[in-house]
Amino acid sequence: MTSDKDVFILGTSYCGSTLLGNALNGHSRIAYAGEVSRLPGFDVGAPESLCPVCASQGKPCDVWSDAFIERILARGPGQVFDTYRQAVGGTPIVVDGSKATGWFRKVMADEARPANPFVIIAVRNPFSFVDSCRRRVGYQPWLAANIWRDTLFDILRTVAQHSLPHVVVRYEDLSRDPEQALRRVCAFLSEEFEPGMLEFWTKPLHGLGGNAGAYVWFDAFRENGRYSSEEDAEVAAGYAAKAFGGWSDDKWLSQLDAGQRAAVVQTPLLPGLCSLVGYNLEDLIGRANRTPTES
Repeated sequence: MTSDKDVFILGTSYCGSTLLGNALNGHSRIAYAGEVSRLPGFDVGAPESLCPVCASQGKPCDVWSDAFIERILARGPGQVFDTYRQAVGGTPIVVDGSKATGWFRKVMADEARPANPFVIIAVRNPFSFVDSCRRRVGYQPWLAANIWRDTLFDILRTVAQHSLPHVVVRYEDLSRDPEQALRRVCAFLSEEFEPGMLEFWTKPLHGLGGNAGAYVWFDAFRENGRYSSEEDAEVAAGYAAKAFGGWSDDKWLSQLDAGQRAAVVQTPLLPGLCSLVGYNLEDLIGRANRTPTES
């Protein structure tokens, strides 16, 4: 049986998928391709053909050249993993961080679909997701909570329909104790954990797009990185001041008031989905009730 594995990260926005993909890329047998679905021509998500690390170094990407993009588009969604694998020297495990179930279905419907697919479900607790949506794009809490629920439901249903092996990675676990979270993923992929994953910025990385905050540990990106908004730049600056790991994703505790939290809790089916991906809703609510809300 081949040791090649084709790994999809599926999740909502703000789920930590770029940070997770970058950290996985620190493993000698894993390569992170980024958000491949965003290539103009595949057209799932906002168009993107930029490798942030190479761009911050002021040079063309060693992988994502115009010629390579033409080749990967010509070969189609089903061969994305093999095409990228060839471009990075045959690394056995390739990770696609596109997140979208629409893209996943498109790849799996291709006649040349991946032969050995795995799924990582990346999640962030619904309160934190709602707070990010509220601050970044102005969504009302009830709307953001519905998006969280619908996205997770679609992911779980789609993975079940394909009977694929999968593992859930919570952003809170990754940010607090990355080694433990990465050990779980390595075990899922039948690989040994490598300490270099905790210093992923010391390894070559050629991934498309993603959250700018996940690149700030790369020296060139910290100095010359591009940000899509002032908000993104501020978030990235906050990450740059931290080590990788050892922090808590708890801004939402002081940002969401009781009414906004209630809108999340009262979302139909959301409490059940929380349990399915490992969140204790009562514990989250208890923490919020003990934290003063910023005025």
